[in-house]
Amino acid sequence: MNEMELEDLERREIFIQDQIGARQLAFRKGEAQGEAKGRTEGIQVGQLKLLMLLLSSRFGAIAPEIESRIAQLSAEKLQNLAVAAFNFNSIQDVVAWLDNLS
Repeated sequence: MNEMELEDLERREIFIQDQIGARQLAFRKGEAQGEAKGRTEGIQVGQLKLLMLLLSSRFGAIAPEIESRIAQLSAEKLQNLAVAAFNFNSIQDVVAWLDNLS
């Protein structure tokens, strides 16, 4: 193998290593994003369960329609509802709060 062929081989090897590195980096980035999304969704599910427990403990069984509406709320709105729930006297107050979102 002459010097030119060696240089060409080295360039190819560097190119391949760069490609492998880029793919590994992209994979790690995607993996981290997936884990973060999973944690966020898990936290939101936990917030929803805790809020439903709070409401059902306070007002009894929650109608499926109301539960469905609450389940569609963002994490921020779930937190807002949880705080507001301490001032509610009935499940109708929850419904009124939900109606005011629209």
